[in-house]
Amino acid sequence: MKINKKFIFKILLNIAIGFVTLTLMLMLLNLDQYSSISISFKYRLFETNIDFKAIFQNVTDYYKTLLSGTFGMTTTNKSVFDYVSSSFKNSLTLLSFSLSLAIILGILKGIFDSKREKKYSSNLKTLSTLTILAMPDVFLILLLQFSAVLLYRNGIELLPAAGYGEIRHMILPILALTLIPMSYIARITALSIDENYEKNYVKTALGKGASNKRIIFIHVLRNSIMDILDSFSSIATIIISTLVVVEYMFAYPGLAFMMFKNYELGEVNVVMAMGIMIALLYFLINIIFGVLKYALNPKLRGELN
Repeated sequence: MKINKKFIFKILLNIAIGFVTLTLMLMLLNLDQYSSISISFKYRLFETNIDFKAIFQNVTDYYKTLLSGTFGMTTTNKSVFDYVSSSFKNSLTLLSFSLSLAIILGILKGIFDSKREKKYSSNLKTLSTLTILAMPDVFLILLLQFSAVLLYRNGIELLPAAGYGEIRHMILPILALTLIPMSYIARITALSIDENYEKNYVKTALGKGASNKRIIFIHVLRNSIMDILDSFSSIATIIISTLVVVEYMFAYPGLAFMMFKNYELGEVNVVMAMGIMIALLYFLINIIFGVLKYALNPKLRGELN
């Protein structure tokens, strides 16, 4: 019962944070470009030309539109939902491939990085993981685009630096979106394996002649997967924040790219719809892996009963 209460409280807290964030975004987007605020603490003056009443009315109207089950219309009288559906599909495709690769490659890289019984053999392997983790996502994307340009200059057009329309246009965005969460998962996996190798049940299995492969895949990796699931809120934050940068820099027409593009056009309804869908993707990822966490952990299942 305690877990249920905590779970419900967490959901309500996330809803409250989402509501406050959405309201602030709406207020900022409805500000006029010539809006100004003048504050003088000495003379206790507060002057502004912002029409707060009009902004409040616009925010209220937008919430009424959301409650009606639509995202409203654009300034050219087109349905915002048409923009959202195609962009959401593109972002979901990119996220699905990247997240799957990040988990699979991250676990394999973590096994490769782990010291296990070899105490001093993984410094260079770990350094390669930490280098990617320490690299800003913008720099990583620029590095990939620069590599694509170099290949193009040498007659290799397999990896376009930007664009959309063919499968090859997705290779670099998927790679850029995969590398950082993959390295994060690899580090968690490596640390978890090293920790489990110090436990008595592993030492006993090693003493009985069990192979490293059997110990890792039958015993140790099960605990490592639980550690990864425990950290998935951070992983989801990393991959969603990287998605925003990746889509913009690769001109990939997903939610984030369309949000920035329509912000320049002054399409407030489209911008807000894209922001809501990005937040929905974040919560969707967290819910899926939260369910997996409870499904794979018998202790948590027992506490819920």
